[in-house]
Amino acid sequence: MNTNALLGLNATAIVAMVLLVSRKYKTLLTPLTLFGGYWFISTVLAPILYLQLKLFPFHRSAIDYSISLSILYFGVLGMVFLVNFSPLDPLLSALVRVSRPLTLQDSDDFTGIAIGFLGLQFIASYCALTVTSGAGWMWLTNTREAYSYHRIGAGIWWAMAQADLMLLFLVLLFRRRRTVWEVVVLAFIFAVVDLFLGSKASSLSYPVVGMVFVNFCVRKVRIRFIVLGGALIFCSALALQVTQASARTLIDTLTYFNYFQNSAMMIASFRQFHFRYGMVTVSNLWFCVPRALYPDKPFAYGQHLIADWMYKGAAKHGFTPGMLQRSVGCADFGVMGVMATAVLDGWIAKAAYQYLVTRRNLVSFVIMGQIGFIYYIQLFPTAPFPIFWIWLLTQGAVFWIFGSLAPVARNRGTTEYVSSPVARPIDREPHPEITRN
Repeated sequence: MNTNALLGLNATAIVAMVLLVSRKYKTLLTPLTLFGGYWFISTVLAPILYLQLKLFPFHRSAIDYSISLSILYFGVLGMVFLVNFSPLDPLLSALVRVSRPLTLQDSDDFTGIAIGFLGLQFIASYCALTVTSGAGWMWLTNTREAYSYHRIGAGIWWAMAQADLMLLFLVLLFRRRRTVWEVVVLAFIFAVVDLFLGSKASSLSYPVVGMVFVNFCVRKVRIRFIVLGGALIFCSALALQVTQASARTLIDTLTYFNYFQNSAMMIASFRQFHFRYGMVTVSNLWFCVPRALYPDKPFAYGQHLIADWMYKGAAKHGFTPGMLQRSVGCADFGVMGVMATAVLDGWIAKAAYQYLVTRRNLVSFVIMGQIGFIYYIQLFPTAPFPIFWIWLLTQGAVFWIFGSLAPVARNRGTTEYVSSPVARPIDREPHPEITRN
């Protein structure tokens, strides 16, 4: 099978899996759809462009094999969402139960003073970032350069600022009933504020989360608006590349999606790289070690270990080229590693998504934001889940304390959303249109 046929098969597999999973959940807004848009751009459109411009510096066989692995990864990922088996669902529900009352489920605790304190946390984290990074006012005047070259050593403050800002956005959404236009305005405001943290992906996460909120908590979003919203987000990503000087021409903006090229380069050089038999996966444990506690922590681990092997010493200087999600599994165990990675990614995202569609409260959106989108959206960036959960419980304790100090506010009643046909309020029977695995 030639390269064009493989690309066509890849595109067909992505669309088919997205439609099948959307049919199961009665909505197009699923993690597989959102991830599928990125996967289509990265493993179908980008390779086509690279082939037309003759930008691949390696043999066509590496391209074909890389496309085949992409088909395998997404196919297995889709099957995880389709089968009636999800081992992480009960574990996630049990975790939330034992963490009460510190999980921000009750809108009575969303008092003005608690929300104001969360806003102050964001400001404090942002100020700490400007000081510890050494970039100072550059975070206001040239955010992209500050993000690209001055985040090393101050990453915890950048991630904390991102987490505080996204949690503030979600708390404001859930504090009272929102109309569609109110959600749109809030998402736009927070996306603009997030631009001062330098990350295009983080800024564009607000309209995505806002659309998911509308679909499950206000009213079902029609398919044409989902497609239009996806197109607008993609165009916004291209426009931000130009405004932030990440790209100069339209071709530059499209070739920015070089995840496939980097992953295929690993395939092309695999005779020198060889299987690592779990070494790359295990190296991800360095992710849990704060550099402040262990300054000798390696700069390259997990996926970046592969990139550092191809671009020796690049990670130490902040150059961490993106690779496809299947790359770590492929580096360790080849085809079997790709399948195992897809299963694990699918289980995690599916558990978070099913918890969202059957609860629709703040904690379900927070969990979805941290582990449910598979790629690009993460409420607390680069934080291991235990650290994220401790941070969330700490925030819950603060909100609970402020709520206890404001008894008048506790008579407002909880905010329940019942208009969406694809979800239900907490502590009621599952909606018949939702398939519960």
